[in-house]
Amino acid sequence: IKNTPSYKTLTGSADEITDFFTKENGYNEFILHYVELLKDYVYAFIIGNELSNLTSIQDENGNFPAVDNLVNLAQQVKEIVGDNVKVGYSAGYKEYHSNNYWYNLDKLWSSEYIDFVGIKAFFPLTNSLQTEITKETIKQGWINGEGYDYITENGIQIPIEQKYAYKNIEYWWKNIHINPDGRQTDWVPESKKIWFTEYGFRSIDCATNEPFKGIGESPKYSTGNSNFYAQKIKLKNVKRTIKT
Repeated sequence: IKNTPSYKTLTGSADEITDFFTKENGYNEFILHYVELLKDYVYAFIIGNELSNLTSIQDENGNFPAVDNLVNLAQQVKEIVGDNVKVGYSAGYKEYHSNNYWYNLDKLWSSEYIDFVGIKAFFPLTNSLQTEITKETIKQGWINGEGYDYITENGIQIPIEQKYAYKNIEYWWKNIHINPDGRQTDWVPESKKIWFTEYGFRSIDCATNEPFKGIGESPKYSTGNSNFYAQKIKLKNVKRTIKT
């Protein structure tokens, strides 16, 4: 496993993943250490955060070893914290849905040891200059545009079916999922609540174009200038629009 400064780029080969989780001083020990410390003081515990470059790795048998290991870890955590503590995983805004049309996290979401579907909700909501971004365009951004009607590859907008629209959370939640091999996943429609484990917007113009852009990066069409009003209207409209 290659450990880089960002958890988002933590990656490796399929045959290395189980060792990463189960080895001495590995990922499982790291998580379980904090579970033991916090078990009597929290109402929810998240076993991982946006490990998309691990959960997307498929082995030669078509399995996703990181997902299998997260299921096993969730069981261990649940056995320690008990039924009164919610256990979940915090997935990236695309990661929660699927990877190259494979619903790779469905085994985790459908596990009896996972209580909610956690999403880091940095969905792109607009695609314009700050002067064209209004309360209404932000609201409408949840039901159209990038990730809902199309995805952009090499600057080209490619239409997508709703079953692959990662911004259409409702469709994903309410329907069965079929993998490219024709097999239905274990996901049971409407079986788990959805939690937004993280969301927000920087105090910068055009932040809703690419909310996932971090410090030192500018969203599309942004001048890089601070804009606290833009941040305020975005946060207010997300709170009013999203009901989970």
